Amino acid sequence: MRYADIYLDKIDLSKYKDLEKDSRFKKYFELIEKAEEILPKIPIPELPVPSSVGVIDVGNGDDIFLVTGNSIYTHTLLGAILDFANISAKIISIDTEGYTVDMAVLLEKFRGRKIKEILEREILSPDMLIVPGFASDLKDEIEKETGCKVIVGPVCAVELPLFLILLRSNRL
Repeated sequence: MRYADIYLDKIDLSKYKDLEKDSRFKKYFELIEKAEEILPKIPIPELPVPSSVGVIDVGNGDDIFLVTGNSIYTHTLLGAILDFANISAKIISIDTEGYTVDMAVLLEKFRGRKIKEILEREILSPDMLIVPGFASDLKDEIEKETGCKVIVGPVCAVELPLFLILLRSNRL
């Protein structure tokens, strides 16, 4: 069986040099170093496998809003990362017909209007949304559609815990 690339090679640890000596974040660096051992392997399906669309609260649902597609494999990986790092967030899962974000962007299934639809349906008005790095070219479209400030997150979700530390401390 073939497994999906989770883009570990896209992580630039130099951005997090300041955090390496802080013992509070040791676990996050360990996640990156041992991701292939810690996280579930994601098979490459012949066809996309959709999961739920809407808002998924992880932990206490915190004020972090992460946007992703509705691939069951993306949900599995993102859930494992957030659980391992003990991070609370709201995941805005848009209908990408089960495609992962990289494919959904390429196939134009990851769109600002879909994010807007979820926010309106769920009566949410976050100040800020974090979109995956693969959706960086859609930043302006998403801001225009949703009225939210959009922060482009990492390409590799394994980087999220460290990325969120820098974001929360205004170091991005």
